[in-house]
Amino acid sequence: MINIEKSTKARDTSSTNKTRPVADESGSAVGIARYDQIKGGIDQYKKAMKEGFYIEAIALMESAISDRLESTLNYLNPNSDYSYETIGRLANALLKANYYSEDTLNEIKIWTKTRNEAIHQMVKLLPDQSKSFQDRYDDLKHCAEEGYSLFRKVDSEKKRMIRKSSNP
Repeated sequence: MINIEKSTKARDTSSTNKTRPVADESGSAVGIARYDQIKGGIDQYKKAMKEGFYIEAIALMESAISDRLESTLNYLNPNSDYSYETIGRLANALLKANYYSEDTLNEIKIWTKTRNEAIHQMVKLLPDQSKSFQDRYDDLKHCAEEGYSLFRKVDSEKKRMIRKSSNP
C-alpha cells in the first residue's frame, strides 16, 4: 500500500457527503455498474463528437478521467477517500504518490486548463480576442479528442496496475 496524503485544503461538503462506491472483487455489482457508466459515457462521447457537441464531449471525458484517477487513488490506498474530487486535486495526489508518469499528469493539468476555458469561458469576450464564437467552438474538437486520448491512457495504466498486482 502506498501512503497517499489527502490535501488538507478545506472544501465545502455541506451539500453532499458522497463516498465513491468501490468494487471489492472482479465481477462485483459495483464493478459492473461502473463499467456500464463508463461505456455509456464513451458511447455518448462518440455521439456528441459526431454531432459536433464538443463541450458535452469534453465534460464527459473530464468525468471519465476523474473516475479513473479516483479509482487509482482508492486502489493504491483503500483507506483514503478521494470521492468526487476535482481533476486537478486527483492529479496532484497521484503526482505525490509518484504513480503515473509526471508527463501524463502534466498533460492532464494542461488539458484541464483548456477544458475549463471551454466550459466556463466559451461565451466570454476575452482580451485580444480575434476569433469568432464559431471559430473558437470549432477549436474545441481538438480538446475533446485529447480528452479521449488521456482517458484511454489513464484507463490503460489502471488496468496494467491491477494486472501487475494480481500477477506479481
